[in-house]
Amino acid sequence: SGGGSLTHAAGQWSFQKVRLAFGGTSLALDGRMADKLDLHFALTATDLTVLTSEARGELRAAGTLSGTSTDPALAMSAHGGDFQYRGVKLEAFDADINFNPPMQQESKVDARIRRLSYQGRTLERLALTLSGPPSAYDVRLVANATGLSLSAQALGPYARGVFSGELRSLTITGSQQLHLSLESPVDLSLSLQSVRLDWLCLLGQPGSMCADGEWTQAAWSSTIMSNELPLNT
Repeated sequence: SGGGSLTHAAGQWSFQKVRLAFGGTSLALDGRMADKLDLHFALTATDLTVLTSEARGELRAAGTLSGTSTDPALAMSAHGGDFQYRGVKLEAFDADINFNPPMQQESKVDARIRRLSYQGRTLERLALTLSGPPSAYDVRLVANATGLSLSAQALGPYARGVFSGELRSLTITGSQQLHLSLESPVDLSLSLQSVRLDWLCLLGQPGSMCADGEWTQAAWSSTIMSNELPLNT
């Protein structure tokens, strides 16, 4: 069931009180999407099997998308859990996002997932946070799996969809006295279209590792060198 008005003209999608409901899923859309964005949305799915018979789980998300297509802003809260899809399982995730670079305002992002499993391997916890103004975003990542943990921090400016900063810290610890830390900060560029990480070295016990990498939608490349690190590390 549902109602509302949906139109597409001159490259613009317009939604006026669009309300859709099927099974345990409901969707609400109001606003427009074109070069300029102004969209309010709300999604509730208590049973993902209505989307595909292979999926399980619950999802609730609501927020606004604004700015432009090249420099969007997002204010959103999303929560869910008990996901299963083609062997992938996720116990829970939570995200609170206030990302508004076009207005040069402070942004704050806090996204967390718990127990992501696939083919016998489990990521116990992953947390991504972002804070600060677009001229100096502070991005932090923490991840934990059985016998292994990682933490990283990057600082730098963000403009027109591209983060151009430095990876300031990266630490990997684990079993068998594994402890590696970033030797010195390196340049890092991130966007939806590309990722570039300059040559970095991780030093510590029981050895060292150096690497760089670049990814685009068309191709990717990476170089990795290690010294005195066991193959099963």
